[in-house]
Amino acid sequence: MTAPQEARRIALRVEYDGTRFHGFQVQPRAVTVQGVLEDALQAMLGQPTRIYGAGRTDTGVHAVGQVATFLTTAGHDALTFQRAMNARLPEDVAVADACEVDPAFDARRHALHRWYRYVILNRDAASPLLRTSTALFRGRLNVEGMAEAAALLVGQHDLASFSGIPSKPTTTIRRVFHAGVTVSSPFVVFDIEAEAFLPQQVRRTVGTLVDIGRGVYEPEQIARLLQEPVLGAADHTAPPQGLYLMHVGYPEGAVGFAAPDVSSAVPFSLITK
Repeated sequence: MTAPQEARRIALRVEYDGTRFHGFQVQPRAVTVQGVLEDALQAMLGQPTRIYGAGRTDTGVHAVGQVATFLTTAGHDALTFQRAMNARLPEDVAVADACEVDPAFDARRHALHRWYRYVILNRDAASPLLRTSTALFRGRLNVEGMAEAAALLVGQHDLASFSGIPSKPTTTIRRVFHAGVTVSSPFVVFDIEAEAFLPQQVRRTVGTLVDIGRGVYEPEQIARLLQEPVLGAADHTAPPQGLYLMHVGYPEGAVGFAAPDVSSAVPFSLITK
């Protein structure tokens, strides 16, 4: 009798266009990224296999560097899993990289930091080509004021004001390592890196920054929202299509793939010219 194979854990770096998905996490009667990944894996292995992501992206949000893992007793190497899943995935989802990791590795709990990017198309005319990959905000934005305000987010703060209603009780205190606003006309780009994020945190932050850019508030509005944290007080939530999960960072050696190269991806190739 053949001894059973020990379970191995495979990690995937997943890239997706979130336009048609109801977020990452599987939901009944809804198309999700986790759902199509699990469908592709089941088609390959002939049995259902649960996939776990590093984070839940909302409806319409994209990813360049989502990390997901699964346990398997199959003997295929990581490259075989990558190629076989890609052959079965829809065109708006791809496994960009794969590696084997320690069976105890947890993509969510072991993450040290996450980097999100929000891409604003700042011009009067909409773009048919970029309508699902950027968020259109018309009228000139005061990018200097937005950058000044964004810098106030760095550090450890109670970010309740920038949070939607959490799905379960949790602390709203988070450490932000970097927050910045840059411009590469006609794009205004907000990047933020933190240990973890609250529901809708980036989109509510962007909504406040846009209001600052339009002159509705002064940059000190960010400081006021930090000093007087009230759940959901930042009530302008930017649309989802401009938001990307760029990278999830782990302790050195935990995963075998590096941060993604975004220089060739639209709209990032336009921004980084």
